[in-house]
Amino acid sequence: MAPEEDKRQEEVELSLEVVDAAIKAVKGDDLDINPFTLGRHLGVAPELLFESRELMGRIIEARRKTQGDSATFSMDSELLLKVRGLEEELAKLAEVNQELYDRGMAIEEQLLAAEAKVTDLEQEAETLAMQLQNSWHLGYNKGLADGQHNLEIHESETPVQNVEHGNVQKSTENQLVNYVFGDPGAGHFPRLND
Repeated sequence: MAPEEDKRQEEVELSLEVVDAAIKAVKGDDLDINPFTLGRHLGVAPELLFESRELMGRIIEARRKTQGDSATFSMDSELLLKVRGLEEELAKLAEVNQELYDRGMAIEEQLLAAEAKVTDLEQEAETLAMQLQNSWHLGYNKGLADGQHNLEIHESETPVQNVEHGNVQKSTENQLVNYVFGDPGAGHFPRLND
């Protein structure tokens, strides 16, 4: 006979009645009821018992009767329920993970937009600072020119006398500043609107 035929013959010989008789014999010998002790008693490989759902169900049932709910083997249906529960939990966690990922991407986009806006505002602040500096410089030059013009008009009317030396001073930047902002030592007050 071929090995496949031997295997089929062993499977055929393994029926619920044969396993029940083996369980009683193993229990009578005060041995643990499991596929290994039953396989040894029956003279078959324990894998043949493991492969049969019916036979394993009978073995587990016998173990529970002798050991209570602390039997070490579980029914496939119990394991299947646990696996399904874990798969459902895994699916929920995957959804939560996706939500967190989506939120993270949205926050990243907002952050990039905020950084771009900050860069734009920094450039605008730089431009405004340069404009302010240019405006101040233009205003300063305009003030000097207006003061120079007013000084020339005033000099043509009456020359400015230097009290200390008694001679007529020529138009200089010092005179212009003293004329526009006043010379406290000479008693002149500012003449901004001539």
